[in-house]
Amino acid sequence: MADTKISNLTGLAAAPNEDDVFALVDTSASSTKKLEAKYLVRDSGGSGAIVTGAFTLTLQQSMQAAGRNVANTFTAENVFAEVIRPQKGIAFPVIQVESADAHTLDDYEEGVFYLEVAMSTSGTVTLDNKTCRYTKIGRAITISGFITVTSVSSPVGTVQFTGLPYPSGGGWTAVSLQDNLSGKTKAYIPPSVSYIEYSYFDDGVISAGMSPSWHCIILSTYTV
Repeated sequence: MADTKISNLTGLAAAPNEDDVFALVDTSASSTKKLEAKYLVRDSGGSGAIVTGAFTLTLQQSMQAAGRNVANTFTAENVFAEVIRPQKGIAFPVIQVESADAHTLDDYEEGVFYLEVAMSTSGTVTLDNKTCRYTKIGRAITISGFITVTSVSSPVGTVQFTGLPYPSGGGWTAVSLQDNLSGKTKAYIPPSVSYIEYSYFDDGVISAGMSPSWHCIILSTYTV
């Protein structure tokens, strides 16, 4: 390309290959050198997207506590595009990578789950509208749903709403439960289980007071 005017050159139809070579004028040395395309880092239309080449990002964070200065250095090839996606939010892996740091958010998930009924002694209860939703942020899981009883077969005993998205942790959790019965109800999630325990009347058992017209709103936050 010696002695060829730049205005006479044909433009690239696509991004250059990594092994393409460009002429670079070193003004300080009054000489011309070659530059390989793989060392280029450029912005695409002002969007901030890294379209070719590798980059090193160095963050200097001043720590006031104990008078320390800590330098955090990251070297990657656009790895942030896998974590922070513009206009889509922050993406977490499907399988949680747990962190031992109590100040690190290491998991987020949302979805649906389906409640079923199990009796502690006898009888059967059939549900409708049993699709519920959950949101998991770290160890905390918030559940919500609206269910309806469609049939009852002489239930006696304690009802368990089974099918929680994750088993509970080591503590007891209260459940906010609103229904259209007499109001003498209580609900809770025992430790290390995947169900809500529901009791009707003060004696803690379900009786014929449950009817097919029973409706129930469930809301709770428990930890795993």
